[in-house]
Amino acid sequence: MTTKKMITLTPDKKLNQAIWWVFQELRKEHLAVSSEKSVSFEYCKRGDTPSLEDQRRALKFLSGNGMIRITNDNYPAPFNQYGGGGFGARVLGVKPIGHDIDILQPKFDKFYRQVSKMPEIKALASISSGYLIDRDSNGNYFYNGKRIEMNREAIYYKIFDALYLRGNQDGFLSYEDIENHLIKNGVSTSNTKAERNKRILNAITNKQQGLFRTAKVSGKGFLNKTPDGGKLIDPIRGDGLRLNNPKI
Repeated sequence: MTTKKMITLTPDKKLNQAIWWVFQELRKEHLAVSSEKSVSFEYCKRGDTPSLEDQRRALKFLSGNGMIRITNDNYPAPFNQYGGGGFGARVLGVKPIGHDIDILQPKFDKFYRQVSKMPEIKALASISSGYLIDRDSNGNYFYNGKRIEMNREAIYYKIFDALYLRGNQDGFLSYEDIENHLIKNGVSTSNTKAERNKRILNAITNKQQGLFRTAKVSGKGFLNKTPDGGKLIDPIRGDGLRLNNPKI
């Protein structure tokens, strides 16, 4: 009689948090493009996300245990624009900003079924970042500890998600990068830059169906404000949006 081999995490709680966070990001991308086995992963430096080094270690764990296969390294412009991909970046010691990754079944789904039942995973998902806006590993958002009620299929959620996960150290993300995130999450490409910018801005600010009209916090309207009276999401010179997410 054979016994099923259980997938285990590591003795390092910090690494386990990174493994679960990275896995959840890959799973979200995979579910968005369910007809494809390949997804894209971008390293994230904001909020409650694990450190870049821990994200790399998490990918190594998932790859080493047969859940994923890294097929291509993605580098910042201009390195990805030339033939040979990241050769110049590697020569200069520039690290990838992300990867193209194959999801390997059945181990990928088996890992989710087993690990999601582990008691410690709930504790990992509830770790707070100490910022005004927080996100758990299931993609739920919180404003000052209170859950933001949002339609996860709406464009405004995907834009909010992009700002939180992909914004730079100041919380800024360009319209181009927001659009790329939308496309990866099943939203059609805009025909022009003007149309792109308008669509993104309207999804946040439209008084009829935008984020701050539709989303709720504790049953009340979700306001575009920080505790000091500033704007939570700020349009920046027609270039993009900034999420102002102070420590609390």
